[in-house]
Amino acid sequence: MTIFTYLKLFLGSFFIALLLTPLVRRVAMKFNFMAFPKEDRWHREPTALFGGVAIFIAVMITMVSFLGLGDNLGLFDLRQIIGFFIGVFLIFICGIIDDFKKVVPQVKLLFQIIASCVVIYFGISFTINHAYFEKLPVFVVQLIDLLVIPFTILWIIGITNAFNLLDNMDGLSSGVAGIASVMLFLSGIIYR
Repeated sequence: MTIFTYLKLFLGSFFIALLLTPLVRRVAMKFNFMAFPKEDRWHREPTALFGGVAIFIAVMITMVSFLGLGDNLGLFDLRQIIGFFIGVFLIFICGIIDDFKKVVPQVKLLFQIIASCVVIYFGISFTINHAYFEKLPVFVVQLIDLLVIPFTILWIIGITNAFNLLDNMDGLSSGVAGIASVMLFLSGIIYR
């Protein structure tokens, strides 16, 4: 892929989210889907829910566009793409349910574990570069390989909850996600 393809995908996703966010906000306000001020939130005025809907749609449109850009399927295993979509969808559904009716932390964790396991089942997980461990005994390397799956699960759960915890202040979660996206985009270009 060329740098322009990366740029089109990045900017496309950004502008789709930018355009959809006010629309989703208006719909949420119209139907009174609002988060009202309370002790564990920093906002002082009612705030529209469903901000994740715009981001979810933007990511999905971008991913589908990416697949439609010709030979991009060769970059990924179709099985992994399906796993990614299912995992993201499960987390998204849990978030939507949580916006409608508060979901207890145990159920959120269950959704996150299931989504993580789905992603892993479909072939997405951290990988180990065995070159770094060639001087270690074989059983240690095998142990490290076994830790990849729990580490992947913990990482997905950790990132999901980190952004969920940041969501108590208006714009903080999306701002951090935006900064992280820019950094991932730049590192993807630099280290491709």
